[in-house]
Amino acid sequence: MRLRLLPDGNISFTHIDALEASALLAIPANADASEVPEALERLFPPPIQPNDEAAIDPMEQAAAQSDWEEFVTPELEEIFEGAVQRVQKNLQTLSPAPCEESESASLEDSPLPNFALLIPRELAEDWYRAMNQSRLVMAQKTLWIDAEGDLHGPLLSQIQYEIYTSIQQWLVEHVLSEA
Repeated sequence: MRLRLLPDGNISFTHIDALEASALLAIPANADASEVPEALERLFPPPIQPNDEAAIDPMEQAAAQSDWEEFVTPELEEIFEGAVQRVQKNLQTLSPAPCEESESASLEDSPLPNFALLIPRELAEDWYRAMNQSRLVMAQKTLWIDAEGDLHGPLLSQIQYEIYTSIQQWLVEHVLSEA
């Protein structure tokens, strides 16, 4: 996959192979935390962590939790859900790349499909958020990281996780840091 920031600020993904395309198309499903309570806890942590509870008055804890659930959680849910929906809509434009996208005969002659995607600049943060949410949910659902920092779990999930990580890093370095 090749990622480029275009002069107009839009983002071009080209030379997307079938595995990378399937990982991109899986973002909405991977971001779904509805059946993963541990992921919901990561996405929407309580305002007061259990190790801080002893130092805070129980009435203040209850008020803080109530305010959090009433004001903060719905806004976070809307931000996360909106980002995933906008990414899902943008993914509908993923299409086979024209032949001129290929830079070498080996790519042009390849029997494997090559895809392209244009991401409007204003969706860069949504893409970052949706992939981050996907990674958080995947880390709670199917993946784990050991003490040495090595990723474990189903190979396809590991590949998707690493693709998202690489794209997020590129977005931070080339797009989001310029905002």
